[in-house]
This record gives sequence, C-alpha cells and structure tokens, in this order.
Amino acid sequence: MNNLKRVLSLALSTVMLVGMMAMGASAAGFTDIDEISNTDAVNTLVSLGVINGKDDGSFAPEETVTRSQMAKMITVALNGGRDFTYGTKVTPTYSDIKGHWAESYIEYCTSLNIIAGQGDGTFGPDGELTRAQLCKI
Repeated sequence: MNNLKRVLSLALSTVMLVGMMAMGASAAGFTDIDEISNTDAVNTLVSLGVINGKDDGSFAPEETVTRSQMAKMITVALNGGRDFTYGTKVTPTYSDIKGHWAESYIEYCTSLNIIAGQGDGTFGPDGELTRAQLCKI
C-alpha cells in the first residue's frame, strides 16, 4: 500500500509539472478541437500517453467516461504511459467482464485495490463513471 501511495504521488507530481510546461500542439490535433474547453488538461494527458482520443481522430469531450475507460487510463498512467496489458483470469473477478475489451485493465486495477465492483459480483464496464465512483478511486 505504501508503494502504491508513492507511485500515485509521483504520477500526480509529474502531471502537475508537465501541466506547467507550455504545450506546442493545441489539444493534440483532435478533429473536434473547438469543442474542448480544457485543452491544457487534454494536452497533458495526451503527452503522458494516458489518452489518445477516438479512432476517428476526435476527442468527444461531451461524452461521459465509462468505468472501463477509466480502468484503462489508470493502468496506462501507472505504467508510465505504456499500454500495459495485464493477463486475464480463467474465471474473471466480475461476472460481466469476460471477453470485454477492457478486461485486463479492470483486472489490473482490481488487483491493486484501486477499483471495485458494484457489490453484486459485477463491474458494469460500460456503465457511466459517476463523480462519487471517481472520488472513491
């Protein structure tokens, strides 16, 4: 647990330092750049490799973040911006993640006790991430 706190502190410090630097490319060249209101934050997360937008080149700032997307962002952030793939279990921790694109990310975050299921044996990977859930993470 102590190491996890150190890693999270280091990650937060890095994000803050990078956020103070001037970003050359505005909102990483997304096709919907005019819809992005927090370009500094987006640029920081793109430069750290945590986010990369949609397949069509857009960022979609008005869409809500799902629980599975957050699991991937946390996994990538904790692994230095690398798209780390954690192995999957024969019997998944949650009954509704088997074969889901984010199964390995969800299992990784669960193994570190960063995220938890919904209390009924499910995770709800495509469910909207609420502010309360994000605060708990």
